[in-house]
Amino acid sequence: MKCVMAIEQDSYQEYTGENSTVFFLKDCNLRCRYCHNKESWNFPEYKCLSIQSAIEKGDSPLCSAFVFSGGEPTLHPKEVKKGIKMALKRGKKAKIFTNGILSPVVLDLVAMGLSAISIDIKFATSKNIVGLPVFWSAEEYKSHIAGLINSLPENFDTELRLTFWEGITSLEKERMLNFAHKFKGCKVISQIERKQK
Repeated sequence: MKCVMAIEQDSYQEYTGENSTVFFLKDCNLRCRYCHNKESWNFPEYKCLSIQSAIEKGDSPLCSAFVFSGGEPTLHPKEVKKGIKMALKRGKKAKIFTNGILSPVVLDLVAMGLSAISIDIKFATSKNIVGLPVFWSAEEYKSHIAGLINSLPENFDTELRLTFWEGITSLEKERMLNFAHKFKGCKVISQIERKQK
């Protein structure tokens, strides 16, 4: 399946301490109004590369890690698994950026050799995010994310990214930070503010 819509080489931002090649996969299971990558939602498959072709094109001798981002990479588990296998075969690390909604897929990728994970935690009102399962309240979502984090192996390289949006109250921001900081060993690395679109 062709699902890689873009490649970024020589990135030091997505994986601390690593020279990464980032593969951006199409599709997402959320519709955040503040999304910085909305083109991934409906990106046409005919414009994409397969994971194997993308890695052949994007790998370099200086690259020490492959990062699979999106969109939402867990929507393409077979392709990401191929990417992890190719990374390991080439002596590289592998990381995903995910919203954490498909936690069984995330845990399956970890079991097969994923090196690191970055979870973009979504705390928003219905005005700011669309796509969470309708049966989830904010507390159920937090419980789901906590369950994922607590299911990861001990000392697993885990980042928690918080997305703050314009208009968030200081109390809401404090609640988000408190939630993220309760997980020992996780790095809270981003506090991004985006204007409403």
